[in-house]
Amino acid sequence: MDKRESWNLDAGHVAVVENLAGEEGHPGETVATSGSALRVITTWQGAEELRAAWQAMQDHPNADFDFYRTVIESREEVVSPYVLAVEREGVVEAMLLGRLERIPLEFRIGYKKVARVKARVITIITGGCLGTSSRENDQQFVNALLESLRHGEADAVQLHTIRVEGTLCALAGAAPGIFGRDYFPEKRIHRRLVFSPELRQKYVSLAEGGDRHFRALRKEHADLRVEVYRDLASVPRVCREAEEIAVKGYQRGLGAGFANDAEHQRLLEVMARAGRLRAYFLYFDGAPRAYWIGEGYRETFYPAYTGFDAEHGKHSPGTYLFLKMAEDLSEFARLDLGLGDAPYKQRFSNQSWEEASLFIFAASPKGRLLHLLRTCTGAISHAAERLLQRSGLLQRVKTSWKSRLRRDPPKGLGVVVQIATCTLSTLMSWHE
Repeated sequence: MDKRESWNLDAGHVAVVENLAGEEGHPGETVATSGSALRVITTWQGAEELRAAWQAMQDHPNADFDFYRTVIESREEVVSPYVLAVEREGVVEAMLLGRLERIPLEFRIGYKKVARVKARVITIITGGCLGTSSRENDQQFVNALLESLRHGEADAVQLHTIRVEGTLCALAGAAPGIFGRDYFPEKRIHRRLVFSPELRQKYVSLAEGGDRHFRALRKEHADLRVEVYRDLASVPRVCREAEEIAVKGYQRGLGAGFANDAEHQRLLEVMARAGRLRAYFLYFDGAPRAYWIGEGYRETFYPAYTGFDAEHGKHSPGTYLFLKMAEDLSEFARLDLGLGDAPYKQRFSNQSWEEASLFIFAASPKGRLLHLLRTCTGAISHAAERLLQRSGLLQRVKTSWKSRLRRDPPKGLGVVVQIATCTLSTLMSWHE
């Protein structure tokens, strides 16, 4: 193995980086520091070497080795895996999972996209922190990310949904240089439901008539029924019927949520082959009206995609299906409700914590541009959100924006006009 170069990974420690060149000429790296070794893996050959340790530590469906590989192999924009592993005495102690990709970074004010710049990004995935969490391990992770930026491997690092109280978030948020750090990380509440026999019975009672919306739903639609799909053969139907609903939803206007494409089909197939797929659909009037699609993983059920037909939203078909799903998930101890503070999440969750998504920017012209866009849009969004929170209008404005996104999204100056119009109309209706 050839020495590639040396750099200072931690105060008082000089790391030696050795070239472990793998497939397609991408280098892997091993860094020794403070009695431990940090490996930087950018090839499938290197990832396979860690597979046994990886699978022993994986505790989130996004971090599942097969799921992770399917995502990367399904996306043309992905350049390579990007995995950091801390080894101590030859044993893998912690891992940080990501990917190196060429993607358009979108900058938004609220739900509205105002800029789009193509960049080379190291994306750390949701659920990608595996193994022992410690300040020393997290410091090695952040130092390795900074070195990748310094060597021009990426224009930015994007860390998705890491716990705010953790040291990784604190260290990444304190990236050196005023143009390197993210001053407006996106902080969101992550909610979870921990089941108990009493809660399960409560949900059965609500769905069967304890809520006026659900009573009306059952009364108006005699053909109301719920179906659950789990096997591989049902995946095409799940994709087709979810698309019928998703195409009309606000998430499609954001470029998020479910889409009936090759990537989503392959991901559902991975879930089905592993016996983890659960796709819940609510039908009435001869058509699918709501869906919850997810997978069970180590005593927790993780919904991945959800949607409902907004034309029938007055009786909350999505929430009705949620309760029927919760009733059915008897073998799981928890139901992960994910990020966001939607009313149904506040209503049904009994655990919560704060997570943040944030960037670290390279000291390059592209990195400076990305930092400028992030800071400007973040400052405007942050100020507007605080103002709306204080006035009690935040949820009403969000609802109005989502309603508009179900129609064709505006372009160019229409973005600014629609933001102003939506907010102004909400303020006027509140004043009246």
